[in-house]
Amino acid sequence: MFESAGANIRNYNAGQSNLVWNPGVAAVLSFFIPGAGQIYKGEVGRGFLTLLAWIIGLFLLVLPGLVVWVWAVLDAAGRNPPEHSSI
Repeated sequence: MFESAGANIRNYNAGQSNLVWNPGVAAVLSFFIPGAGQIYKGEVGRGFLTLLAWIIGLFLLVLPGLVVWVWAVLDAAGRNPPEHSSI
């Protein structure tokens, strides 16, 4: 009656296959790699869509953030402050 954590175990009862999965393992997998928990549960399409959405989200949010960061560094290093600046 005990199942090892994280193991995909197939029980064969009257010719039917029931996939047994651990919700904790699915959550930990998705924490480290979004979509991996869904793939572990057997929802491969949903897992890959989740992973793709995560990658697109990273690209849309991180890339503009990096561009602004680089611009800020270059702007700070390259421009002289106005003559009337009190700083």
